[in-house]
Amino acid sequence: MTAVLPNPDPDPASVFNRRGWLSVLPPEVRALVLRVGRIVRLENRETLTLEGDVDARMYGVVAGFIGCHISHRHNRPVLGTLLGPGEWFGEGPLVDAARRHVTYCAMQPARLLVLDAAGMAELRRTFADFDRCIAQLAVRQVRYLSEVASELLIENVADRIVAVLLRLCAGHPAPVMLPVVQVELGEMSNASRNSVSKVLQTLAQAGLVQRGYGGIEVPDPAALARWYDDRLMRG
Repeated sequence: MTAVLPNPDPDPASVFNRRGWLSVLPPEVRALVLRVGRIVRLENRETLTLEGDVDARMYGVVAGFIGCHISHRHNRPVLGTLLGPGEWFGEGPLVDAARRHVTYCAMQPARLLVLDAAGMAELRRTFADFDRCIAQLAVRQVRYLSEVASELLIENVADRIVAVLLRLCAGHPAPVMLPVVQVELGEMSNASRNSVSKVLQTLAQAGLVQRGYGGIEVPDPAALARWYDDRLMRG
């Protein structure tokens, strides 16, 4: 089992109409975003932007997963989370004109819809309140980051690892192939590689995950969620 992209060329409209920020915007806004956006392809593990870059573009994930790597002071960057199909990112510099504080990398072959300066200008000319739409995206991102932070406060390391797996699978059709290795799952859940290995072994024995070279597959996220809830109820 390898971390390959099962459908590298989905229709962007079908992806963005189904989930994520763009799916909740008015149809006319959605249609123009899809028209003015530009498709770019990334190879496996190709870097999109680096922390500190000047990059005033927005990105929507059409296919594949994008890794968000963050650092603190002089510590090396670690994988904070994954963004999958339908999700948008990169709006920060459009709001505060700051440099990138996250390094974005394709965790597998990926396709993105890019809104550059010209596209953003056309959206603002056509829709006077498009900046309100950007604000809505920023609010969604804050809520998402609150969820990430709440997971890191889970005291039990095994529960923390499973909580991260469930969040990464949320909203994606089963089975979900997460293109991460054990050490990267450990980074996202603030857990040691040994702890991750033990949890994955337990889940694999229960038929809830499959481990392979370059990825972790969750065949049925709903079954994993039920297993997790039962575990929490048992204390």
